[in-house]
Amino acid sequence: MLRRYLNKARYRRLGLPVYLMIEPASTCNLRCPYCSALQTSEAVPSGIMKLEQFQGLLDDILARKNYCPPLDLFYRGEPLINPDFAAMVRSAAERSLTVGTSTNATLLNERRRGEILTSGLATMIVSFDGATKQTYEAHRVGAVFEKVVENVSAFTAERRRRRLKRPFVDLQFIVTRKNHHEIDLMRELCRQMGVDHLSLKSMRVPLMDRPLEEALALGRDLLPDDPAFRRYREVRDEEGRVCGYECLTAMQTCEWGRSAAIRANGDIGLCCQDYGDTVRIGNVFEANFWELWWSETYRKIRESIGQRRLPICRTCD
Repeated sequence: MLRRYLNKARYRRLGLPVYLMIEPASTCNLRCPYCSALQTSEAVPSGIMKLEQFQGLLDDILARKNYCPPLDLFYRGEPLINPDFAAMVRSAAERSLTVGTSTNATLLNERRRGEILTSGLATMIVSFDGATKQTYEAHRVGAVFEKVVENVSAFTAERRRRRLKRPFVDLQFIVTRKNHHEIDLMRELCRQMGVDHLSLKSMRVPLMDRPLEEALALGRDLLPDDPAFRRYREVRDEEGRVCGYECLTAMQTCEWGRSAAIRANGDIGLCCQDYGDTVRIGNVFEANFWELWWSETYRKIRESIGQRRLPICRTCD
């Protein structure tokens, strides 16, 4: 931990990215109602990153001496859609990178479980928003509750059988009005599945990704009443109607001003919330990553992100 902290401080001092996010696949096999990726899928190029492209990108990035940032292999889509996912993790881990991912676990079958357990993956977030079949399948549309429970349980059981400590499995539960009552049930289900940690996450209203009335309707339908799991305050017009949301605890600065997110097609995105590819920065398959990173255009964009001056920052906490 100390070494990681010192490395981050050194990268910050040198103006290097303190964190990297690279997208193995930009498509998803589910249709979750609050997902921004679903709403922007027609506007953003879809596909998967080829293994040789990923390895070439790592070679470019790690050509910088004594540079070894944390790496997450996910972004908009479901990473396990990429058939080379485990090989990507292995390529990064062999280069001494600490690698994490986030998955809906629907594709975590026996073959993939074995591949991932031997890949060197450090952390795996599992998105799982319901402790019962009805609630889970209403949130994770297209998934089958029993199958995903089986996939996760078999993964942790096989990890124990092999006496492995990694990957650390963090189950992420987005709290909504329709699943808030299942938090205690979720804790028990996590124990049964053998996951290492349960993260309760507040819901994001995708104001930037869909028509305002549609986003507001989604907020009315799904935002929980419990203030512990609300990240917004309501903004009302002169007639008292809700016309938007503002973050309760918006950050003054943002680490994405010092980090890089790369899509499956090589485009650099603003941040993890930029599902709509709102700004064209450059493409790492058309130009060297470091040339783009040090360019005046990207430097000014990162400065705006860091100081939260962009429209997309207004509803991000």
